[in-house]
Amino acid sequence: MRHLSFIRTKPRLATKMVIALSLIILVSSTITGYLSYSAHLDIAEKEISKQFAQKVEQVSSRIDAKINEVYRFSDTIIFHPTVTDVLSKSNEFKLIEYENLMNFNDILNNLKLNLDYVYSIEMTDRFRKRYKPTHSTEFQELNQSTYDKIAEALSKTDGEMVWQRETYHTMSREYDVIVAARKIKNEKMDVIGQLLLVFDSRQFVDVFDDVLANEDDIVNLYTPRGNLLYSNQDKSFLTSTDRSEKGNNVRTEMYDGERYLLATNDSGISNFRFESAMSLQGLHNKSQTIFHVSLLSGLVSLAIAILLIAFASYRLLGPLKTVVSGMKSIKEGKLDTRIKVKSNDELAYLGNSFNEMIDFIQSLIKNVYQTQLDQREAELTALQAQLNPHFLYNTLDMLRSKLYLQDDFENADLVVALSQMLRYAIEPASTTTTIKDELHQINNYLTIQKSRFEEELHINMDVDDEVYDCSIVRLLLQPIVENVFVHGFRDQVDENKIHIKAYKQQSFLMIEVQDNGCGMNQAAIEQIYQRRSRGEKTNGIGMANVIRRIALMYDDPHRLEIESEEGKGTLVRLILPIEMEWNDRGERDAS
Repeated sequence: MRHLSFIRTKPRLATKMVIALSLIILVSSTITGYLSYSAHLDIAEKEISKQFAQKVEQVSSRIDAKINEVYRFSDTIIFHPTVTDVLSKSNEFKLIEYENLMNFNDILNNLKLNLDYVYSIEMTDRFRKRYKPTHSTEFQELNQSTYDKIAEALSKTDGEMVWQRETYHTMSREYDVIVAARKIKNEKMDVIGQLLLVFDSRQFVDVFDDVLANEDDIVNLYTPRGNLLYSNQDKSFLTSTDRSEKGNNVRTEMYDGERYLLATNDSGISNFRFESAMSLQGLHNKSQTIFHVSLLSGLVSLAIAILLIAFASYRLLGPLKTVVSGMKSIKEGKLDTRIKVKSNDELAYLGNSFNEMIDFIQSLIKNVYQTQLDQREAELTALQAQLNPHFLYNTLDMLRSKLYLQDDFENADLVVALSQMLRYAIEPASTTTTIKDELHQINNYLTIQKSRFEEELHINMDVDDEVYDCSIVRLLLQPIVENVFVHGFRDQVDENKIHIKAYKQQSFLMIEVQDNGCGMNQAAIEQIYQRRSRGEKTNGIGMANVIRRIALMYDDPHRLEIESEEGKGTLVRLILPIEMEWNDRGERDAS
């Protein structure tokens, strides 16, 4: 007997293994790094978007509160009786008492002190005569162009406030102000003048600090008319004044090759629009670090893997080469070849398995003649099994003839029905038949059942002539009818009724089987529907198998429907396609 020993030689597969596994590690590291980078960036952007939207909503609420404060402040002025009295007399060129005028001045000065960010309060009558409290004289008057723009804007309003931003330079300082103006009306809703409030714009800017995390971040504030009231930077993609979409809107925008997170919020009361954009470049740079670390770790792992693979392949592929040599010897017909095992590891198992395989092959060769004899005997057994159904048919025919000779026609008919049922059922269930043949099979089954129930079973069949030749899968109705007697009539002995109806409805073949049995609840119906979807096994070809066969043989919307109520019977409805059997010309008709 030839013996082959494990000899350590330089494996030829080592280089291929090193290259293949190195590529796997490199590609895996690259994919892992990229997926980690993408996942981290996606999660971070979603979290930042959520926080950014909340901050923008909070800032918008503060702006809303600030605007409402201005409205309340203006309401206090324009609805004050002294103010309306002074403006009414001014419009009528009446003399305003000194005491009344001083009272008017004190009221405006006190109101101005209530809001420290108010620079000036100014009112004009219909003839543009200006009234200004003494505490407002420290702020210079507005430019005539500003008055003209405000007057034009107020002419298009009916009492709401208009807003304007202006910048003024003096010898001592620069004023960046916001001007708010609205009409003043008397009790008869006649316009008697207008009110101008000049505010320090920094009072509005301070509320933006929560969203200005970086110097590249942008904020814009638009008035209800779409005019830009404040902007800390000039970014063209934020100048949209489209007010068709209300509420919060968070999205990403590209500007000058840089990605921004843009949030928009329309305040619910003042109808101001606040827009803010935050640069995502820093987040992208930090996320790329994850990708670079993954690539670096992959390269380090690759270098280590090359060394380990080279060493392992040298130790392991040598014994494998011995196994390959043994297989070549077996291929040449040298069945006495055996591998000599010198280790006690997985390779030893491989060598022992090789030797056992050769022993098994030799055993198979010795037993091949006995196998041929067993195969011939199996063929004879199979032939005998094919003859058994014919033997059963012949026996039933002989029994039927004997019953006819004895004038026992009722039992003879039962034997005929049973024989026909057996012949029909022995065919494959997946083959098709006609409604006529399927109903004939049902009649055979009902004939046998009628001998059991006698006069207590009432059968009614209502079948349209046009559906007799329609094609149907074999043995689709019998399990439904059989289910009536197994379950529906199990505790019922009197007045058992079953009604079978077949008809066309539009492009569907409708078959209904209705009984007056015990019925079932909705839970039992759902259990029948779901039994197949849960993969449960069922005996024979019951209701669950009928549902499954319909699903396999026909497309939607063809199905089986069950309508039932406990104590009131059950209606099972088959909704199938209308398909006709082959006609005399060898063509198949279909509707």
